[in-house]
Amino acid sequence: MLLSIIIPVYNTPVNLLEHCFRSLNNLNLPSYEVIVVDNASNNETADFLKKYVKSTPNFKYILQPILGVSSARNMGIEISLGQYTLFLDSDDYIFSGTLESFFLDNFHNADYIIFDQKGSTKEIISFPNKKEGFISWEEPGRQLINNSFSHFACALYKSNFIKKNSIYFPINCTSGEDIFFQMNVISNKPQTYYIHKPLYYYNYSESHSSLRILNHPELIIKNRILLSHMKKNFVFEMYTSLEDQSHMLDNINKDLINSLFSYLLFLVYMRKLNSSIKKTISDEFKNMTLDSKYSYKYFLKRWLVINKHWTMLLFISYIRKIKKIVGRY
Repeated sequence: MLLSIIIPVYNTPVNLLEHCFRSLNNLNLPSYEVIVVDNASNNETADFLKKYVKSTPNFKYILQPILGVSSARNMGIEISLGQYTLFLDSDDYIFSGTLESFFLDNFHNADYIIFDQKGSTKEIISFPNKKEGFISWEEPGRQLINNSFSHFACALYKSNFIKKNSIYFPINCTSGEDIFFQMNVISNKPQTYYIHKPLYYYNYSESHSSLRILNHPELIIKNRILLSHMKKNFVFEMYTSLEDQSHMLDNINKDLINSLFSYLLFLVYMRKLNSSIKKTISDEFKNMTLDSKYSYKYFLKRWLVINKHWTMLLFISYIRKIKKIVGRY
């Protein structure tokens, strides 16, 4: 079998599932399987999945308790039969023709194949290199750390490579599990190929992201900090150039400052900012060393938090909200 497509599902609206599944039924491949792992969805979603899978021969339905997206993907990896694996979210879809051209060109010696991605903004997100062909594993690692291109979903993974190196998703992870997975893939120095065509349509939902931070703020924030530390360890282990290390470590710090500051503004606006979250973020900012390479905005954000200017943060959150509302008109 050529391909296994793994789709975790939890209460996804039926109209989005239909769009996702239609994109897979249009694939012109001689053999592939679609593994749908249901995390105990509600009746409407579960009934649709059972009915659809029953009428579609190459679809498999796996029901498990609510164990999360990582557990669902790991289950799919364990039972998959395809030479390559693709991970697809249940509210996204893939473009027809791209996968067929890959298998037609027979790049079966590649462990890791990166494609372009198209999102809700309609803009095609391409790998910065833009030169199709084999590339060093170091390059996607740099792009991942520098947030230039997140290619987890718009990629194929050789199944034997994943299983041989025991590459799985972290179970106790509330966000960023795809980054952990990618770092593990790249840490094993895969033969990497880039195809300059869009494979994956990513349906970004700002409301879904906001709901996650609202429901589990401390878990999300601690996980975000842990991810930052793991990225730094990844840089030290995989890149020997001091220039590479310096550049990537600066980008990790900048990204973390921006992320934590955005979380703070959202939580203070929603009146969900507690003392534990304040301390966690303040301690993290205190441990950061910023130098002249950082612009003033990073120093300002750090200074506001360390010096506990929570009223000023509330004011900034209102300004941001007003700008967002005005920007819609």
